[in-house]
Amino acid sequence: KLSGIIYALIISPIIAMLFGFYFPHSDVAKFSYKKLILFSIPLVSFALFSTLLQSTDLYFVKAMLLAKDPGYYTASQNISRLLYFATVALSGVLLPSVSRSISQNLTEHLEKTIHTALRIILCIVIPGSLIISATSSDLLQLIYSHVYLNAAPVLSILSVSIGFYTIYFLLCTILNAAGKPIISSALSILGVAMNAVFCLLLIPVFNMSGAAVASMISNFIILCVAGLLVYKKFHTLTSIRSVVRIILASLVIYFLAKLIILPIIFLPLLYLFLLGVYVLLLILMKEITKEDVTLMQSLVPAWVLQKQK
Repeated sequence: KLSGIIYALIISPIIAMLFGFYFPHSDVAKFSYKKLILFSIPLVSFALFSTLLQSTDLYFVKAMLLAKDPGYYTASQNISRLLYFATVALSGVLLPSVSRSISQNLTEHLEKTIHTALRIILCIVIPGSLIISATSSDLLQLIYSHVYLNAAPVLSILSVSIGFYTIYFLLCTILNAAGKPIISSALSILGVAMNAVFCLLLIPVFNMSGAAVASMISNFIILCVAGLLVYKKFHTLTSIRSVVRIILASLVIYFLAKLIILPIIFLPLLYLFLLGVYVLLLILMKEITKEDVTLMQSLVPAWVLQKQK
């Protein structure tokens, strides 16, 4: 029963970890343990408070509202976090790339890396947040059941909130790679504090939606601060033109998602259709270029391309 779920959560990562063991044998110069520890302490703090930032609103819902409300809120959080999990791997790739560019003083490469990473994140997060927001009722019914329809307004807000958080997390990854984990940690602590204050103010007035709005506001503020810090440090983010194009294409599919009414079972097909429209719009607006196509092809495994030939 419930214990089986707990056992599965313990066993499954252990099995995955066994596949990940790798012990390189090379004559690499020894690295200072002191530097490693001093650098890791603020990173641990960042990991702790950035994780807490995703759940602070839920804790206040549990403390201040009815017994059933945390269940509704958790369901909305689980769906909205799909955006974050869909893009978190990019942060893992970005950190060593940025760190290498800084250490070797590759300014042009560094600017291009930051520009490309932010553009990719925006291309995924903006339409993803809006589509989830537009179809929140159907999505909750498809994944959970009609019992969770009360959480639809919450999911609409949380999808935007998690979108802000996802972009913020990427910006903090850039700061961490630049040797500024203390700043990332401080921003996460600030985010948790603001989230708590806004929850205390908004939950008594707007119930569950108040907690979601509190999360959205705090995530947006720390996103803006992190963006300013990255820009101040590297003098680059991404082009305004790209942002405008992505937003316009995302708004089109948002309104299409609102207008098109289908049985819930066909919701995945609707998502595929909206994805196709979104990509087509980006191509027509020349936001997707031949360089992007080449990049995507480079990500396809070689054996797949050989099979197609």
